[in-house]
Amino acid sequence: MRYNIVRNWIDSFDLMTKKSFVTVPFIIWGFLEILALIFIYFSTGTPFMHITNPLIKKFFGEVFLHYPANLFIMPTLYYYANLLIFAAIGVFLSAVTIDLVGKVDAQTPLKTRSMLEEALRRYGPCLVYAILIVLVGVLVRNLHAFGFGKVLRYFSRHLPQIAWDMMPFISALSLLVLRIAFYAFLILTIPIIVIKKKPFIKALGESAFKGLLNFFAIFTLLLVPYLICSPVLLVKIFYKELMEATFVEMVFFVTLGGIVIIKLVECYTTICITRFLLDKERLTKEG
Repeated sequence: MRYNIVRNWIDSFDLMTKKSFVTVPFIIWGFLEILALIFIYFSTGTPFMHITNPLIKKFFGEVFLHYPANLFIMPTLYYYANLLIFAAIGVFLSAVTIDLVGKVDAQTPLKTRSMLEEALRRYGPCLVYAILIVLVGVLVRNLHAFGFGKVLRYFSRHLPQIAWDMMPFISALSLLVLRIAFYAFLILTIPIIVIKKKPFIKALGESAFKGLLNFFAIFTLLLVPYLICSPVLLVKIFYKELMEATFVEMVFFVTLGGIVIIKLVECYTTICITRFLLDKERLTKEG
C-alpha cells in the first residue's frame, strides 16, 4: 500500500498548530541560535573583544576586526556556531519533540520529570548521531563539489549567461537535494531510539533499512517542506550583493529571518518523520 504523504503533511501541520507545546524544544533551539548570532554581531566590541578578537585575527585576518568588514564574516561564524549548537543540544531537543509527538499519538500522560530523565539518558546517542550527521554533511559537501564541478565543466559551453548568474543558487539547491537524499537513510535513527527504545546501532541499521524500502516517501516528506526555505537560501547566497545594495547590517536580519524559518521547517519535518514511523508501526501491527 502506498503511503499517504499528503495526509502526513496535513496531520503534522494540525498537530504542530493545535498541540503547540511540541514546538517548544525547537523554540529553545532557535533562541540559542539567535543568542549566538547576537554574540557574533557584538563579538568584536566590548566586552567580548578580549576573547574573540585574537581568534578572528588568527583565522580571518586583522581587517575583519573592524566595521564593516566584521559583518562580512558573520555568516561563516554563525555556520560554525550553528554546528556546535546542533551537536551539543540540537539533536537532544529534537528528540524531546519526537517523544512529545509519540506520547500525544499514544494518548499517554505527559509527565515532565520522567520525560526529562528519559531525555537525559538519550543524550549520549543523540551526541553520537549529531557527530555522524556532521561527518556525513562534510562528505556530501565534498561529493557535491566534485560532481557539480564535473557536470559544470561538461555543460559550460552551452549555458546562457542567466544560468551562470544563478549558478550559486543552483549549486546550493542541488546540495540541499543531495543532503536530503543521504539523510533519508539516517533520519529515522532518533525516532526509532525514542519511540521503539532501541540502542543506537540497531536504530541506525533499522533507519537505513527503512530508508531503502521507503526512500521516495521519506525523501518527499523532507524535500517539499525544505523547498519552502529556497527563498531564504537565495537571499543568504547573495547576501554580499544585498549588503552593498542596502546596508551592511542587512546580513544580521537575513540570518535572523533564516533561523526563524528554518527552525519552523525543521520542527515540522521532525513531526512528519515521527508520524511516518508511528504510521508504519501501526500498519505493521494491523497486519
